[in-house]
Amino acid sequence: MINLLGKRYYFFLLSLIVIIPGLVIMATQGGLPLSIDFKGGSMLEIQFKSGKTPLTADVIKELGNLGITDTQVPTTGSDILIIKAPFLDDATRTSLVSNLEKAFNDKITIRQFDNVGPSIGAEVTSRAGLAILVAALGVIAFITFAFRGIQHAFRYGTAAIISEVPMG
Repeated sequence: MINLLGKRYYFFLLSLIVIIPGLVIMATQGGLPLSIDFKGGSMLEIQFKSGKTPLTADVIKELGNLGITDTQVPTTGSDILIIKAPFLDDATRTSLVSNLEKAFNDKITIRQFDNVGPSIGAEVTSRAGLAILVAALGVIAFITFAFRGIQHAFRYGTAAIISEVPMG
């Protein structure tokens, strides 16, 4: 049997070697990259009449040609695209749809268009943070209880949570 507890300091060191550069990169790059759900923006759901969705990369290229950057374009079905972008006004949205129709030679129907404000994003962020905190405390409590026979079981629960920190 491998003596994992006897080599725990090596594992702690290995974790630090991975965690610290991730934290440094995250701090120097301005934090976590947030989508419009957190920082605000527009969500445009469109449907192509032909039933064929163009490639996501082609749509992003067309958006870039219009000066719309920092976009996400996930597909939801065979003929539906969702375009998440910084705030779009009505004129920009109309121009965007007409340019996409010309570029892909297809008729486009707007299924949904929403603007998400940063205040809603702040609420989502705070609730997500609260959910993460509650889950982390639950994991610590469970590990502490499950390993209650081991000295300093709380430390192992805390180490498990720290190891789950995203690495940017």
